[in-house]
Amino acid sequence: MCRRRSLTVIYLVFFGYWMRGSFLNADVISSGCFDMTHAIPCADKAFPRQAGDLVTPEAKDRFRTQAAVPVVFDQQTRLYWMQCTLGDAQESVSCGKASLKSWAEATQACQSLHLDNRQWRLPTIMELNSLLQLNQAGIKIAQTIFTDTYPANYWTQSVSLTVNIGQAVEAEDSTDAWYIDFANGNIFGALKTMPMYARCVSASATPNE
Repeated sequence: MCRRRSLTVIYLVFFGYWMRGSFLNADVISSGCFDMTHAIPCADKAFPRQAGDLVTPEAKDRFRTQAAVPVVFDQQTRLYWMQCTLGDAQESVSCGKASLKSWAEATQACQSLHLDNRQWRLPTIMELNSLLQLNQAGIKIAQTIFTDTYPANYWTQSVSLTVNIGQAVEAEDSTDAWYIDFANGNIFGALKTMPMYARCVSASATPNE
């Protein structure tokens, strides 16, 4: 069983509506973009997938897939994603069998990945959060794009979160890291030794960058 520390109290006090894709109140959610405390220009890569972004031209036809390799380009955040859940063999055109990994194993597997000749890594919690589609039924992701996604837990590289009071909320301790449950969009901390799925990300503008 995962040793979870629920963020219920934390997000009520500090994060507001983050679990619904934002950080402030419902009025702000419906109209603009913001960081933890202030309004900011939309399409900010550090604070992706906000209400204002969803009505900008950048959000239309947001994801672009590639025919030759299972890589997805997010035009909103400018990140490249594995279309597949991380498995034991990820260099082919089609998705192989996904595998559960510890945080260290997932970190190493992403760094060793050579898909599309890009540099890959585990996503931060903000980056993985940008893929959440909380209003749709079933798995909380763009299912027609990321078809190989499970209603399960996915690792992030993050071991802490920066909140609006300038403090760090640790994921229990240094032996824990944050993950997102794509069955419901919830965020928890767990022991890094726990087996979970992963989806690697790349910020490289061009292969080999």
